[in-house]
Amino acid sequence: MKNFFLFGLLLLATLFSCTTEEADNNIGPVAFKNIGDLDGLDRGDCFDFVYPVTYIMPDGSTTAIENEGEVYQLRVWYQENPRYTQRPAFQYPVEVVAIDGTISTVISNSELREAYSSCEEEECFVLVYPVIYIMPDGSLIPAASDDSTGEFLRWYNENPGVQERPVLQYPVDIVFPDGTTQTINTEAEMQEVIADCE
Repeated sequence: MKNFFLFGLLLLATLFSCTTEEADNNIGPVAFKNIGDLDGLDRGDCFDFVYPVTYIMPDGSTTAIENEGEVYQLRVWYQENPRYTQRPAFQYPVEVVAIDGTISTVISNSELREAYSSCEEEECFVLVYPVIYIMPDGSLIPAASDDSTGEFLRWYNENPGVQERPVLQYPVDIVFPDGTTQTINTEAEMQEVIADCE
């Protein structure tokens, strides 16, 4: 679950999160690597999107992304529209290409979640929520789940030049697939657990 933890942490840092139990039209761009590298989507080498991909923005407008290099346009839209904190939605159908080259058409968020679930089966731990993130300016943002993106979005909209990611406030707990829990007290300990997962 190492990748799931990193996935969640990096997604929060980039204002968007992964899968969600929210309404099907609310999954948004589920996998930005980081603010400085918005052109790549990390699906654990499981699949990639076939471009162009169109997003429906919270105000109802659409933004077409022609290639991975244009993903930054979503962040620009939020900087220009700071009152919105809801994530954009994919305009379905979208096509995804698997690591073996197979192209599939995805017609809903539930199908996209299913594709992500197949990628997440290899994870070795998950982060136990709630947690607190320390923002680059030292302010604290609590996160009740990996879907807690509103405050992050607001913070980055108020600090548009900042590209640093937030960091976890330790200690945090993680849970392994067998149900055992471990308390992680420092970033160094977290990196050791992540290294053990590889």
